[in-house]
Amino acid sequence: MDLDHWHRIEYWQIKRGQRVLVHAEEINDHGFYIGRTVQRQMRTTATDYTRALFEEFALKHPTEPGQRWLVRVWRLTGRSGAKTVRVCDVPLSIPAEEIAERNAESAPAAAAALV
Repeated sequence: MDLDHWHRIEYWQIKRGQRVLVHAEEINDHGFYIGRTVQRQMRTTATDYTRALFEEFALKHPTEPGQRWLVRVWRLTGRSGAKTVRVCDVPLSIPAEEIAERNAESAPAAAAALV
């Protein structure tokens, strides 16, 4: 029985209408397929989980107000790790207020005093 759930997550920034691949990672995670009953019935488990992964990504990588993103998730199968099944595409944008709040929360206390 194969217990691996390998996925490739691609973080695309949309600049002037074109997608630019900023980061990609491969993870062994089945979170795209599990969730509460309501999520499974509405078929939003994968998109909800992808949004949560983007929030983690945004904490680690600087973002600016008004940026638009597309997060694409592929299921990797086969011996070569080929991208065979697109799990979901999730378009995202971060409002200016949320970026300012997040940067203030994650900044060290000494740096906050400089502002």
